[in-house]
Amino acid sequence: MTEEQVHLGVLTFLRMVLPSAAAATLQHSPNESPSGYGWRAKMQRLGTMPGWPDLEFVYNERAYFVEVKAPKGRVSAVQLATHRHLTHAGARVGVARSIDDAQALLEAWELPLRAKVAA
Repeated sequence: MTEEQVHLGVLTFLRMVLPSAAAATLQHSPNESPSGYGWRAKMQRLGTMPGWPDLEFVYNERAYFVEVKAPKGRVSAVQLATHRHLTHAGARVGVARSIDDAQALLEAWELPLRAKVAA
């Protein structure tokens, strides 16, 4: 399974289960750049941060971030550093390699869910 396939599954899952207020703020921050270095440099000048997690939402005055990875994908050193900065700022950050991982994150964060994946 590719990272894009995992991403689409996790995104669909989050839209279905998050509280309505959180689902309304759910968005993807595209850091990948098929156009190469020039595009990446422009985006960084405009404020895009390297290592920023793929998905983010806000619920009850707290920011939540989900880094999506393929089943064997690795979190880079830049991503880990960004995750640490976000955590120190009070955000919740986690990595999901599957819908089950995403559900486990939401449960660990004690978010009320509108539905759950059957075990």
